[in-house]
Amino acid sequence: MRLAFCDVLVARARFSLDRYAFDPATGKGSGLRERAEKCLTESDEWYKKYDPIPRGSDEDRQAKIAVDAREQMRKRSTWFGHRKG
Repeated sequence: MRLAFCDVLVARARFSLDRYAFDPATGKGSGLRERAEKCLTESDEWYKKYDPIPRGSDEDRQAKIAVDAREQMRKRSTWFGHRKG
């Protein structure tokens, strides 16, 4: 369940960044990147709760996918933070 929360929060972060990418100059766009960061931070917190739980090899592969997705989304969020526009 905790891993599912991580995935949901990464999806919310991606949605916020996608909306920001379409129109970063609007008033609505100003808080979207921050919302994405908040979702990623919350995802990290849920993963910290999940990670110490023993798991089998199948679930370990799923956990690796979740870690990779969070890492990629963090990179994208950072890119938006440095982007002019």
